[in-house]
Amino acid sequence: ARKGNRNVAVIAIARKLSTQIWHLLMGNKPELLESNKSRNGKFKALLTAIGKVRRAELKLLGTLDELVVELNLRLQKCDGSTWGCHPKPRQAESA
Repeated sequence: ARKGNRNVAVIAIARKLSTQIWHLLMGNKPELLESNKSRNGKFKALLTAIGKVRRAELKLLGTLDELVVELNLRLQKCDGSTWGCHPKPRQAESA
């Protein structure tokens, strides 16, 4: 039997999404929105799904742990004009 109210979960997810959208609109980098452990797990899952052959074609060479470190470094260098980053919102020009 299900306990509790379904709306509690819906509201929690909506709050998380609205918080992340707010951070993106304020120009915060994506790494500020999730923990390193969570992001590293996603990187490893993605690299595993890509497979060794495709990683070699993309010139992503090394062990999974080395590649996760490389991806984190690329993300830290991100200024909004390269992959993996959201551009900073444009400021309204005041007349």
